[in-house]
Amino acid sequence: MGSSFLPAALAVPALAAPLAAQCFTEAVNCDAAWHRFGQDIALSGGTCIVGAPDTVVSGVVLAGVAVIYEREETGWVQTQTLASSAPTSFNEFGFSVDVDGNRAAVGAAGASGNVTIFELVGSSWVETQVIPGPGSPVWRFGHAVALEGETLLVGAPGAFGSVGRVYAYELVGGLWVETQVIAYGVETLFGEDIALEGDLAVVGAPGTYSFSSEAAYVLRFDGATWTEEAMLDSPSASDHDFGAAVSVSGNRLLVGAPDFGDGLTYVYQNGPVGWELETQLSLAPIQNGCGRSVSLEGTSAVVSCYGEVQVFEHDGFGWTAARLVLGQFAGTLAREGDRVLIASVDTLPTSTVARGQFLEASLAGANCWSFASDENILIYDVGGVELDLFAGLAHAGKIYFVLGSFAGLHPGTTVAGVLLPLAVDPYFWFTLLHPNQVPLTGSFGVLDANGEAQALFSLPGITDPSLNGLVAHHAYVVIDPATLGVDHVSNAVNVQLVKKWY
Repeated sequence: MGSSFLPAALAVPALAAPLAAQCFTEAVNCDAAWHRFGQDIALSGGTCIVGAPDTVVSGVVLAGVAVIYEREETGWVQTQTLASSAPTSFNEFGFSVDVDGNRAAVGAAGASGNVTIFELVGSSWVETQVIPGPGSPVWRFGHAVALEGETLLVGAPGAFGSVGRVYAYELVGGLWVETQVIAYGVETLFGEDIALEGDLAVVGAPGTYSFSSEAAYVLRFDGATWTEEAMLDSPSASDHDFGAAVSVSGNRLLVGAPDFGDGLTYVYQNGPVGWELETQLSLAPIQNGCGRSVSLEGTSAVVSCYGEVQVFEHDGFGWTAARLVLGQFAGTLAREGDRVLIASVDTLPTSTVARGQFLEASLAGANCWSFASDENILIYDVGGVELDLFAGLAHAGKIYFVLGSFAGLHPGTTVAGVLLPLAVDPYFWFTLLHPNQVPLTGSFGVLDANGEAQALFSLPGITDPSLNGLVAHHAYVVIDPATLGVDHVSNAVNVQLVKKWY
């Protein structure tokens, strides 16, 4: 099949073929002025809030902001930038965020430590109350916030020599009133992360470097007081940071143990004898930092790692897994139904200050996350990075076509009525018009009996130092040879060009 077939095939509307399963529906890049954008992210209905705690505000360094987006027919639209009414240096406003309906909470875990409450009035978010931290800056009051209805929980993991505290507030007469101070253990960093659902809360306590006492605490509210229902210890002595991330849904909860290296996530279920370990979630090989952010909704779990996001589904018999490889830093998660937002902080060596973006992905559709690769390639060397295609058995024998872009993922390219997460640039046109040619060989072919294939991104001994730090983005489409319709679009994977150090 000649290369002249390709542009025509991709231009044919997918009339007979089903709509392609899409993962990334949008990539939203941050403003250049927002620093550490994506430190935390929250989602409620059509509203998203993203923290950027290192942002300079009116000349005040690390004062921080939180950015509001609203979901419209055309995608996510930035509608407002929130900041403290009294910006303070190193206050890190936006370190933690949460939103529930028309109310949002923004934690500032730095210099003064506070939580600011905003409410949607008309079309604008208005500051209604600032809840001050009760102690010194090292307490990290506002490090985590969990907001639901008229209940607010605030984590202060540095309180009292890193013992940690969680402060409970209730909305009384229009004002948030402290109702309880909760603490457990010694040097636990209690309050590192908080998950809240109805009368149930889970608090992460990953411990300090000097005192290894990782745990997650399950708390139950009886209408007046939060009391401990269970303390979940780390299942393995080799785990570190157990409790760094938590999530709860119904009678199950997740606890992440990212470990600053290989990481794991654990599922607990509440049964006749209480909360018990159900299973460990991981994909072989275990990836770095898995469990740094976790989200559980019903029988579906989403886990963030360094460089990828993993999804697990419980089918009634056990947990099955799929992998999404971002090829870049995957950070905090926000989720509602099939919609997942993935905050990705930019830490490229060419950046002087970390900036970032968030990606929207959909859990709907089979074999959605089906592309994997390594994360970098050395320039000044003849070598390559294998791009592994996992379209699945349903696509065995179909045509695949890998495309590329150096311009990034946003705003994406519509191919036969579906969104391919690549921006059009000269490299995109080269890969479209010249398949199976260096630097992208094996880009066009037929998927094997397992619905798999492999392409190779390679450099022919390039010595141009200006290439250092560039990122090549790749994604592929699957074409049904019977209809010439596109019936699968993959996620994008990124390959960074880096110098070879001797």
